[in-house]
Amino acid sequence: MRTCASCGAIMTDDETKCPKCGALVNGFNAKEKAQTIDVDDSAVHVENGSAGSSSSGYSQNSRHAYDHTDEFSQQDIQETKVMCILAYLGILFFLPLVVYPDSKVGRFHANQGLILLIVSVILSVLISTLTALGMLPLIGFLFRIVGYITSTVTGLVMLGAFLYELFNIIGNRAVELPLVGRIRFIR
Repeated sequence: MRTCASCGAIMTDDETKCPKCGALVNGFNAKEKAQTIDVDDSAVHVENGSAGSSSSGYSQNSRHAYDHTDEFSQQDIQETKVMCILAYLGILFFLPLVVYPDSKVGRFHANQGLILLIVSVILSVLISTLTALGMLPLIGFLFRIVGYITSTVTGLVMLGAFLYELFNIIGNRAVELPLVGRIRFIR
């Protein structure tokens, strides 16, 4: 099995053209710069000799498996930068969808912002529950301590996630949130 290095689509070994983007696989020349990657369980081999690996189906040009920068045009990334940053500020996740409805990178960041919002709400409910249990007699102080620690850690994690995406957007990259970024609500 192989993946297309242009778009990351998984292809069978007998396909000569990528079914997703149309890049040539067999008989490519330097002008077309189509690259193929053989994927098996133990290793990744790049046929044309360039370095890189990708067994997750993403382009080998990405810095990490969760880096989707190569999937979007740089013009799209530049034009939507401000709205994409705002997408990570809670309920404002929808802004790139409204301001740039045809932007693929806007949809990507709107999805990531929605994921961050959902995780934030879930953690807030957990913290509220711990705070409520803190009113129990005798053992309530334990719940208050755990609630305080959870609240502090949650705040730091949310701030870290925002800064992580902020720096990636400023650096013209489209990178998933760690751990939860592969979830897709907005396509």
